[in-house]
Amino acid sequence: IAHDATKLTQNRVHEGVTTDLDVANAMAQAESIESLIPTLESRNTTTINAIGVLLAKEPGALQQMLAEPRDVPALPDQVPIGVPSELVQRRPDIRKAEAQLHAATATIGMAKADFYPRISLNGSAGFQSLQLSNLADWASGQFVVGPSITLPIFEGGRLKGTLHLREAQQQEAAIVYQHTVLQAWREVDDALVVYDAEQRRRDRLKTVVSLNQRALSIAQQRYKAGAVDFLDVLNVQKQLLDAQSNLEQSKADADANLITLCKVLGGGWESTYARQDSSRR
Repeated sequence: IAHDATKLTQNRVHEGVTTDLDVANAMAQAESIESLIPTLESRNTTTINAIGVLLAKEPGALQQMLAEPRDVPALPDQVPIGVPSELVQRRPDIRKAEAQLHAATATIGMAKADFYPRISLNGSAGFQSLQLSNLADWASGQFVVGPSITLPIFEGGRLKGTLHLREAQQQEAAIVYQHTVLQAWREVDDALVVYDAEQRRRDRLKTVVSLNQRALSIAQQRYKAGAVDFLDVLNVQKQLLDAQSNLEQSKADADANLITLCKVLGGGWESTYARQDSSRR
């Protein structure tokens, strides 16, 4: 775009309808954009090397494979509805806390009890929400700290009974477990909100880019006709470049947010969800 603007101003100078000032402005804009390229190229190389380390490859080994620009894979249109809470239960921090709680309560015959609350995800197209009614009860009224701790026992999604913990070690393990689960689901809820927000921002930026492209085309036509100054064209061009940069950054942020969502859920959901879906047929 910047090089096209430079050629346009050079042609108008030859035609005698403008001055070298427009050419200088256009060339300065082009050089300003070109100055960004070395930083982006170095970032590209260091990122490829970082990926190589993860794959036990030496620096530069993946350069030929990854240097060629490719389209970023499209994000899923929606996170599958009804993602089971068991996905989060795979998280190492929850497994550790649960194992410690089982160890502390083994002396009272509850080593095989399932203390994990059942929570479902509902919504579509990124507009996800947590059904937190059970978790809210579990976090407040049913989990009481006093002379003893009353801990609900969840089995198959139903509350079978309560476990009264009186020993300090048992109480400490129960408190740690409750905090770990609540923290995990806070992270899930936050990740869903951020993922949805970035998707909506990305869609807005696509519209901004489209409108700026149309505005630049109109500005260039009016400049050719002598109806506007070249400064007006430069301003519109800068707005387009800023919008395009913001859009690319938003796409990258949306990808990163999806990765974060998978991480806080304890891993990807597609294979598990697909197996459940196929088992119903």
